[in-house]
Amino acid sequence: MTLVVGVELRKLEHLYDFECTSFPDLKRYDSVIVNISDKPEDLAFAVVQHPPREMVPGETYEKPLVPIVRIATPEDFLRREKLEARQSEAHRVCKERVAALGLLMKLIDTEWSYQGSEVTFHFVAEGRVDFRELVRDLAHRLHVHVMMHQVGSRDHARVLPAYGPCGRPTCCSTFLRDFEQITVRMAKEQHLALNPGKYSGLCGKLMCCLKYENDFYQNGRLRLPAVNSVVMTPYGRAKVMDVNVLQEILTVQLETQAYVEVKASAISTVDGCVDHTEGGCDGGCGAIAPLPARPAPPVQRRLPLV
Repeated sequence: MTLVVGVELRKLEHLYDFECTSFPDLKRYDSVIVNISDKPEDLAFAVVQHPPREMVPGETYEKPLVPIVRIATPEDFLRREKLEARQSEAHRVCKERVAALGLLMKLIDTEWSYQGSEVTFHFVAEGRVDFRELVRDLAHRLHVHVMMHQVGSRDHARVLPAYGPCGRPTCCSTFLRDFEQITVRMAKEQHLALNPGKYSGLCGKLMCCLKYENDFYQNGRLRLPAVNSVVMTPYGRAKVMDVNVLQEILTVQLETQAYVEVKASAISTVDGCVDHTEGGCDGGCGAIAPLPARPAPPVQRRLPLV
């Protein structure tokens, strides 16, 4: 029996699976030491987020699972505290050198390796930045190998605790680990006003919460009659003009050109057309008298829902 555990190397980043058969009693928020490369000495401090589980039969991974090295000891916690102190100092030095060199970049985070031999600076910038002189300067001052990592605007927003328009802390700074693609089509599916500024987050991109209800709307579109389809309502044949997925209410146009709202549970689909402009009226609508070529403007009328 092989046990797998999901651990977090950095706060709110992607979870990685490790084999933990030797440590079946691990619990969430336990601290462990893991190997993150092919080198045995390349270790990292990690926190358990998903407790141990048995591998599902047929479950495979691109690479063989690496076993947990050990449960974190008091010495590991002491080492981490010392590294955090060094990170603060390295972050300060890097910000000073960026300002002195006049580089168009913003430092957002600093990460020191568990072994203390490498430091990574995460930054955001609008374009490419020539930081070669900065790297040489920092390596000389800190006496370690220096890595520069440019991240996107979403990663920048993640490290800045803030509140969204909903009045709650932003999702990216509290629980989101993997960013999914958000498109304008999702806003269209939910009948939201197509104003990118209104639905943009602190990162300047469309808010991640547009994804939360997208599947519900898509499934609702498949379950409910489509726009321009013909249905039978308690008021007679009608054409669907709009669909309210959340309330499951249809706005339909009757043959009298009146607009009414009907509950989806009170309608049934029929063949044919309503205004006889589509052609091919083979659904028995030939007996219905055709409407004038230029009907009067439709009268908005709200009848009781049935």
